[in-house]
Amino acid sequence: MRTALLVLVISFASNGVVAQGVRPPLLSQPPEPPRAVYLLCKGAVWSHENGFGASASTPGGMTIKIDQAARQATFQTPMLGEMQGELKASDESYVAHVDLAKAHAHMGRTINAVDMNVNRFTGRVSVSYVLADGAQHPAFTGECQPASPKF
Repeated sequence: MRTALLVLVISFASNGVVAQGVRPPLLSQPPEPPRAVYLLCKGAVWSHENGFGASASTPGGMTIKIDQAARQATFQTPMLGEMQGELKASDESYVAHVDLAKAHAHMGRTINAVDMNVNRFTGRVSVSYVLADGAQHPAFTGECQPASPKF
């Protein structure tokens, strides 16, 4: 009986059982929050130099940062510069709506907000200015691909 007890004690000691109690089982590490995704987009840029009437676009590009952990989308517009808005993600799309703190006047019209929408399957992106009268005019449309650092 003593031999069996001694073998049991030695077995527990070699398996990490200590006087304070049993060592907790190894748990997997908690999952890391998703990293920000950068999208490189190529398409058409509208500057609306002549107002929001018939307007021509020029080829251009933009980078969109999608940060699901922070629920933020960051992107550029030709007239307003960098925008950052609350990200709403679904299986099909990333959407962000940015209400401007101060309306931006341009050629007699007023921009109140900017909308961004990226289709997660096709990569198609649309960034639009939302005017005070509810009309929407494009700032950028194109196709996006996930970006990876070059260096």
